[in-house]
Amino acid sequence: MKRFALIIIAALLALSLCACGGNGETVVQDGEKLAGKGGGNEAVDYTFAYPEDWELSENNGVTAIRHDCNPSDAMAEYASINVIVFSLSGSEFYHAKDYWESYEQDIQKTLNEYKLLDTEEITVDELPAYKVKYSAAMNERTYIFEQVLCSTGSDIYIITLTADTDDHEAVSPALKKVYESFRFE
Repeated sequence: MKRFALIIIAALLALSLCACGGNGETVVQDGEKLAGKGGGNEAVDYTFAYPEDWELSENNGVTAIRHDCNPSDAMAEYASINVIVFSLSGSEFYHAKDYWESYEQDIQKTLNEYKLLDTEEITVDELPAYKVKYSAAMNERTYIFEQVLCSTGSDIYIITLTADTDDHEAVSPALKKVYESFRFE
């Protein structure tokens, strides 16, 4: 009986290690797809998983996915997540939080009714990252933006969720899936 229990425990442990992607690869679960390099985009150096009810809307130097928050209406109302990368060469911002503090000033000047809602230090592929959540008005509507900024030292990666205030809570788990599965190639 003890031997059987040990075999079951060993099998469960092996299964859990495989599910974690211990070799640094993005693991795709049922109901998910891959984007970025693992999704066929050779122009980028990252891969991430996203929910299959989202669609890939751009897959070149920028990777973007979107979700129709109101599919029963003829007028699509999309939430989107995009990943962009900027070079930090010649920049003094080598930490994501420092980059955000400078970047935030530009956002305040650009967007109407900007309001910082939350910040959090997290990790992306084991690198320190900074997550910010803010709201702003555009075209007479209020949106919630969540951004995850991660610096590799030479580049800053910005993962941005944009959603109407009414849709944000329903789509924010997709952002978590993206940054938790995000892997640098």
